[in-house]
Amino acid sequence: MKKNFLNRNIFFLGLTSLFNDIASEIIHPLLPVFIAETLKAGARGLGIVEGIAEFTSSIFKLISGNLSDKYKRRKNFAVLGYLIAALTRPLIGFTSHIYQVVLLRFFDRTGKGIRQAPRDALIAISSFPEDYGKAFSFQRAMDHLGAFIGPLITIVLISHFTIRQIFYFSIIPGIIAVISIGIFVKEKKKEIEFKKKDKFSFYFNLPFKFYFFLFVFFIFTIGNSSDTFIILKAKKEGALLITLPLLWSIFNLIKSISSLPAGYLADRFGKKRVLFAGWMIYSVSYLSFAFAKDFKSFLLTFMFYGLYFGFTEGIERAIVSDFLPEDKKGTGFGIFHFVKGTGLLIASIFFGFMWDIFGIKIPFLIGSVLAFLAGFLLIFV
Repeated sequence: MKKNFLNRNIFFLGLTSLFNDIASEIIHPLLPVFIAETLKAGARGLGIVEGIAEFTSSIFKLISGNLSDKYKRRKNFAVLGYLIAALTRPLIGFTSHIYQVVLLRFFDRTGKGIRQAPRDALIAISSFPEDYGKAFSFQRAMDHLGAFIGPLITIVLISHFTIRQIFYFSIIPGIIAVISIGIFVKEKKKEIEFKKKDKFSFYFNLPFKFYFFLFVFFIFTIGNSSDTFIILKAKKEGALLITLPLLWSIFNLIKSISSLPAGYLADRFGKKRVLFAGWMIYSVSYLSFAFAKDFKSFLLTFMFYGLYFGFTEGIERAIVSDFLPEDKKGTGFGIFHFVKGTGLLIASIFFGFMWDIFGIKIPFLIGSVLAFLAGFLLIFV
């Protein structure tokens, strides 16, 4: 009889994501306001910070994924990445200039870059192929549950501490995440030997369908700017500072609740169909954001937008895993995350400049069109 997909590794990798995202999301709802208003950097400064942060992360994902395959130490890379992020986040509270935030976000995203591809490879090799949708979606569900809890903690703290002081509290759940993966996750040792002759060409010795999917995914991603812009829009539509963590918390609860059902649907009815639905949700949401003229219409769109994450994040990783042989999963996920980070760099910087120059409507409309185009091309993957 086949075992349940939720084995020890999958559970504790999910728990690690839960506590790591609690740490991250304690500060995330306040970071856009901190950068744009406290540090006086504006939307353009926010776009530069988030774009550089994500691109940095993508570079290290590319490297760490390949190295974790080569040395068969995926867990070690993941633990190191979580530890760097846990120690870096609280230091943002000490900054007084935008360039200091850029530097700390660089180290924070370096940690993410080191851990993410090896962690995704651990999920893949700890699961059966027919359970990839559920396994990756469980990890995303726990990640988003942490993103639900984190802002609630911020709400409790915000009436007693300054924004800077709240950043310090992120170290506690961050260290718990490191303990969870470091002690309880066990790495399989049965691996195919890494061939010494494979060097840089190793990145290209993967199935064509994998690369075509990355091409389609990149088109979508260059229209997928940082969600910190949506928080900034909420502030401009009249949301009070104290309500931002609550909005972000509910938003992430929707992401969490929708993730695991989407994983079951993907394993049952096909991953591409569920991903297509997710990208269409994104397209409609960005179209609605462009024309939202009051806080009520913004709020309804924001909640609907949360479904996009449940229908895409775990499913994208499951599709990638389907294309990759076991001994190249770390490398493949590294390439996937590198493409994603490069797209996010372009999207976030472009969005910030477009917002400052042409206003808020145009960048949202461009994102909507690119998502629709990518959804059409997904049919041919």
